[in-house]
Amino acid sequence: ERNVVLEEWLASYYRCFIKDFASLAKPLTDMLKGENGKVSATQSKKIKIQLAPEGIDAFNKLREILASEDVTLAYPDFTKPFDLTTDASSRGLGAVLSQEKKPITMISRTLRDREEHLATNERELLAIVWALNTLRNYLYGVNQLNIYTDHQPLTFAVSDKNPNAKIKRWKSLIESFNAKIFYKPGKENHVADALSRQHMNMVGIEMEGSSDCATMHSEESLTYTIETVDKPVNCYRNQIILQESESQSKQTFIIFGSKSRHVISFCDVESLLKTLQEVINDGVVNAIHCSLPVLAKIQHRLVELHPNVTFRHTEKMVTDIFSESDQQEIIFAEHNRAHRAAQENVKQILADYFFPKMNKKAREVVANCRICSKSKYIRHPKKHVIAATPVPCNPGEILHVDIFSTDQKYFLTCVDKFSKFAIVQKIASRTIIDVKPPILQLINIFPNVKTIYCDNEKSLNSNAIKSTLLNYNNVEIANAPPLHSTSNGQVERFHSTLTEIARCLKLERNLDDTVDLILLATIEYNKTIHSTTHEKPIDILHPSSANITELVRNRIEKAQASDREYHNKGRQNVTYNVGDKVLVKVNRRLGNKLSTLFTEEVVEQDLGTTVLIKGRRVHKDNLRPP
Repeated sequence: ERNVVLEEWLASYYRCFIKDFASLAKPLTDMLKGENGKVSATQSKKIKIQLAPEGIDAFNKLREILASEDVTLAYPDFTKPFDLTTDASSRGLGAVLSQEKKPITMISRTLRDREEHLATNERELLAIVWALNTLRNYLYGVNQLNIYTDHQPLTFAVSDKNPNAKIKRWKSLIESFNAKIFYKPGKENHVADALSRQHMNMVGIEMEGSSDCATMHSEESLTYTIETVDKPVNCYRNQIILQESESQSKQTFIIFGSKSRHVISFCDVESLLKTLQEVINDGVVNAIHCSLPVLAKIQHRLVELHPNVTFRHTEKMVTDIFSESDQQEIIFAEHNRAHRAAQENVKQILADYFFPKMNKKAREVVANCRICSKSKYIRHPKKHVIAATPVPCNPGEILHVDIFSTDQKYFLTCVDKFSKFAIVQKIASRTIIDVKPPILQLINIFPNVKTIYCDNEKSLNSNAIKSTLLNYNNVEIANAPPLHSTSNGQVERFHSTLTEIARCLKLERNLDDTVDLILLATIEYNKTIHSTTHEKPIDILHPSSANITELVRNRIEKAQASDREYHNKGRQNVTYNVGDKVLVKVNRRLGNKLSTLFTEEVVEQDLGTTVLIKGRRVHKDNLRPP
């Protein structure tokens, strides 16, 4: 029933253009009488009506009349007010642009998934914003525009009292068209309402899912408006420059060897259309440079005559730069102004100039800029391939050690690479005298330790601690490369987990003592199943089964191989030769936010994942080409 009602509404709106409308539509009207006439709006879409032959004939007859010259769409008169009637339903948007109740164009589209969840007032306002953008070539700059909507609360939605930021943006766009919004009851808003509620498979033709917009014009369902773009006309291969004049003339120029520019002076529309047929190129985008009033005079006829040609309209035209030296000078001047990215430089340049291959030339300038290389962040740095690390055979063979600080308290943290068992000891400071005793205590707990892996903490790498461990305990200290904390990831990840557990315990048990929190969090960590070993660290350190050691080793090797396979996607091994120049990342702690990020150095030796520069190891992740 709903479809029959909508069809009659749409036809009834133009009954003044249809002779004997009442007689023609009577079979459809009769179907909506009696029991069917009492059906509520919410239930009408569930009620099916069997069309009698008379009803089918009436439907087809009205459809033919609506598409005939009896209901001809009018050409816009820019000296008169425009009326834009909009409506939004739960499934679509509809709008009618008219003058003196004579339709100029009708548009509709379905709602996108995210738009279906909008509030009613937002959907109604969306219909207005979408219609204004779609019909911009008609409406921008007109003297008077009246917008009619059947949603009365919309008058508050667009008021200054509404704090909704999205609606404020839409309100600003509506105001740019100098439009006035009026309330029009739904009973009088037939056409826009019908368009917003119609199915997109009109007249038995199933619309593609990717095409959610239907625009209805005089004879066909075509979009007769040419899209307006911000790009200058200089960017297009076929450029058509239109100028109103007292005489008719045409000049054609070949620009940059491949672009055609046609400068046409015209005095009337008919002669202009004939000239345009001579210069339009079917194989490329045809850019038209003219004012909006001129475009409004020709766009319907132009699209009708060339339905398979792509047109774009622009009011922007910039200066062509032919000299290579001038092009380079412009790019360098724009780039050196603020050292922005190539894409941003091109946008800035296009505001005033045009020349071919602008993007490529701008990228080359940015890539070769020494200042950018040393001063800019690497948004997507290239990472070196993660190499396999030694897997211990028993607990306590390899220890990862670091100093953890929080709330002005210091702790020496240790994670056994095999069992993942953690030991945390409170220390007074980072000095050698405070760090040495807990390091020796680790030797008592893990007497079979062979290697202690740590970062470049000065106290841990002091000769006093190194010599004591190596000479008396045969324990070697290995260091992670500077500025590459992920090399000591075992203990770094533990710090993150330790902080999370301590934070939760603080809230749950209402504890304030930082030392107690950290030590309690360590206990809970050691009693928790680890994601790599699938065992509790304390159960591996004190196993109840003899087979657990081999089982854990296999799991560690499997996890390590899986991590390498996942993280090495897109990574490449980079090899450096002696004497190669590279840019080395600077330690941020040694400067401030305005300090240079990279310095140029020379490679002395390639050590695999690291290189030797000035006698110190630098991880390849901290290098970039000069």
